[in-house]
Amino acid sequence: MRPTTRELVAELRYQHYSRRPYVLLLVLAAAVAVAFAGSLSHAHAAHAFFVQQVRSYEQNGVDVEAALAAPVQVTTDGAQETVDNPLKYDFLQVGESLAALKGVAMVGTALDLTTFVVVPLAFLMYGAWLALYDDRARTSRVRAVRGRWATIAAVRAGTLVLLAAAAVLVVTVVALGLSLAGAGAVQQLEAEMGYPTVVPESVSPLWAKLLTTVGTAVLFGLVGHATGLVTRSLSWPMVLAALVLFLVPFLGTWDPRNLLAAVARGVYDFWGQFELRPPLPVETWAAALGLGGYALLAAAVTAVCVATRRRFP
Repeated sequence: MRPTTRELVAELRYQHYSRRPYVLLLVLAAAVAVAFAGSLSHAHAAHAFFVQQVRSYEQNGVDVEAALAAPVQVTTDGAQETVDNPLKYDFLQVGESLAALKGVAMVGTALDLTTFVVVPLAFLMYGAWLALYDDRARTSRVRAVRGRWATIAAVRAGTLVLLAAAAVLVVTVVALGLSLAGAGAVQQLEAEMGYPTVVPESVSPLWAKLLTTVGTAVLFGLVGHATGLVTRSLSWPMVLAALVLFLVPFLGTWDPRNLLAAVARGVYDFWGQFELRPPLPVETWAAALGLGGYALLAAAVTAVCVATRRRFP
């Protein structure tokens, strides 16, 4: 067996016996359930509001059929939106919210929420744990005898890729299952509409959404791994990361969160409850290159830490 293959098998065994990958996958499955419940609640609210608007229009003598047949234009000025045909806009919103719960679209709904809410922090923490668990388990000397630390670091990067793929697979399977379970509720809402809903067109195919989520998970996993090697801690770096991810506004155009939002704008649909924070202006290709640059920087930091490692606990 080749050294790299041997180390990969050993790494996967360590992961299996630690049970941490399974905890991460369970967290993601729970997040998908939250995404489904929130999107279903959002669809109910959008449906109720549309029905209320239709009654109001009819009481005021407005031709509902004509309003729904007319086009709608949304003008954006900063954070404010102006809609010239509110009823048609609400009607389309109902269509999107119901579409978000159906089949493959539900996978996209689950992916957009997990990619922005769960994956960054979860894989940051997992990457940091990968960097430190040998030291904490007192297995560093044993692994140093078995193979070079550069090989071990490369194997850990491969482990992150495999875990990201497994995470996306779990999200997909759970989302499809919940979509089947909730099909009756969605059909009932459609029947109560009184008007055939308009099926929106997705901005990208499913494979692009899946690959984007995998790439996001690997990126934050690599950053977490590099952070763990530099700080030798799991506590305060992760607390700081959580505060920055969820509480601090975008710090500039090249903030990784802004770059991710700029890329996601052309990949995910955001038809469900989760809404994307409007990114600062940046071209999609530039944002993708910027994220790739952060991944290379994390890999470079890891390489330096591994090359200068001399002592073992």
